Amino acid sequence: MADQSPTPITLPGLRVFISYPRGGLTHSWAKQVHAALEARGAEIWRDERSIRSDDPGWVMQIRDGLIRADVVLAVIGADSEACLWQQREMTEADRVGLPRVALRTEAVALPYYMNEVSPIELTHGPDMTATFEPLARAIAGAAVARQGPTMTPATDPAVESAQRGRERAYLEDLLYRDLSDREARYESLAAREQQQPSLARSHKGLRHDTSFILQAFKLDVVAADAARSRDVDDVLDIYRELPARQVHRLAVLGEPGAGKTFSLERFACDFARRALADTAAPIPLLVRLGLWTRERETLEQFIAGQLGALGRDFDALHRHRRAVLLLDGLNEIPPQQRTLKAALMQTLAADERFAAVIVSCRQRDFTDDYRLPFDTLTIKPLSPEQIHGFLRRGYTLDLGPVAGPQRADERFWEIAGGAALLAVWQVWQRAGATLAEFWTIDDLEQPPAVYARTSLSQDQCWSAARHDPRNLLRLAANPYVLYVMMALATVPQNRAQLFDGFLTLLHEREREARWQRNDAANAPDVTTWHAALADLAEAMQHLQSGAEAATSSGAATSLTLHDWPLSMTATMVAFSIDASVLQRFGDDLCFTHQL
Repeated sequence: MADQSPTPITLPGLRVFISYPRGGLTHSWAKQVHAALEARGAEIWRDERSIRSDDPGWVMQIRDGLIRADVVLAVIGADSEACLWQQREMTEADRVGLPRVALRTEAVALPYYMNEVSPIELTHGPDMTATFEPLARAIAGAAVARQGPTMTPATDPAVESAQRGRERAYLEDLLYRDLSDREARYESLAAREQQQPSLARSHKGLRHDTSFILQAFKLDVVAADAARSRDVDDVLDIYRELPARQVHRLAVLGEPGAGKTFSLERFACDFARRALADTAAPIPLLVRLGLWTRERETLEQFIAGQLGALGRDFDALHRHRRAVLLLDGLNEIPPQQRTLKAALMQTLAADERFAAVIVSCRQRDFTDDYRLPFDTLTIKPLSPEQIHGFLRRGYTLDLGPVAGPQRADERFWEIAGGAALLAVWQVWQRAGATLAEFWTIDDLEQPPAVYARTSLSQDQCWSAARHDPRNLLRLAANPYVLYVMMALATVPQNRAQLFDGFLTLLHEREREARWQRNDAANAPDVTTWHAALADLAEAMQHLQSGAEAATSSGAATSLTLHDWPLSMTATMVAFSIDASVLQRFGDDLCFTHQL
């Protein structure tokens, strides 16, 4: 008579995290269960086998094992109630939404944190099939309920379908929840691309920075860099072509509020739409580096932990060149951790299996603390035409296609110079001139068709607005500041009131950023900061030159190092630069806006 026993349950590629109390009988059973499940094809994470005894980051290894698991198996015995680590593991599994299965090895009450789980009971005897078969069935069922196992054998359609479900959920969250307005609000951002010399870009393990090598041989570093620079009209064009380049690492630089984060988010939308339509397309993995604060956590562990359910597929995406890393806010990493984490960043980015690696960083932090051998893309301020487009997109989204453009036009000219300047622009517009021409040509190059239609007073009004370094359009060239201007009911005509508001906002923004990265000790209080800025402004007033005295402001526009007031300490200067209030060029210090 043929054997009618059912085929044993197998668990090919299923990732099982085994939690148990160390020492004693339950520990022994955990090892036996480990071997039995591994024989059925499961991939087992168990601390005794998965963590080296000398690994100082063992706590993070436990969390990493949980994140990548499909199912958590709790082996419960007499020691479980008092085992703090098993309690922590089960609590974390519940927090991240992992299904839990329990195997009870002794006749003890379940710990309170497992009360809602119906356990598989251990059946003693020489043949453990009566225990391991229902246990394997329970584990397989828990995995199926959670969309199945991860993509380990890439050729298994059921396995691929499970990962695809997680990919789709992640991508749809990006497009329709987290970043739902980015495509409608995005205005193109111009930038300056600079490619590193070829050695720094492609030679792994290069011991010295390429600029150091050039300096050692007294070669012109600036000329070498300039030969590899170009201007681009929109940073998205560079982002999109990066995966096809031979070297696909890029650092996006810019001042605070320049649009670094917004451009990465907008790019993530592009790739998310492509990845939803094409199962082979790379997945944009958008991660905030300001949350990477644990010293012993590797970058791979951190990224996986930030991706939610998709974190368990990070290795598979990486191996199949389907991961586009978008690492936002390199400058938000705590200063005392930057040296170590810059090395981890460089090692990770050198892995050619990533489709692309893009990091964003404030320009000063990248130059001072990182200097990674990445090509760089430095975002430029918005042009008047881009400011107008930014306003139109934002107000149209908020107010609709009729009221939105009208409100945008009103706010643009309110910022640019008021009703008198708007009247001049309307004359130019009727003559066929563009807004770009209005704000870029010199007065000696006015189109004859415009010049013939404008009066002397209109020409003077245009010239004053066009060349005035104190025009608010220069301030609005920063997307963050422009966003604030959009939020105001009206732009205050009292300039002291306007700038007091901006200083308060910028101080709070920078203070909060430093608090988040444990650098609050270097953030001055707002009153002390205002006083130091006032000292600097007063020093500029007193140090005017003969040529500068003839200008409308009657004040110097910058101060050299030996003229800085005592209140403008190195810490104060650094904070003011990061807050987008001051700029430093060598030993010269100036305000970002002359008002």
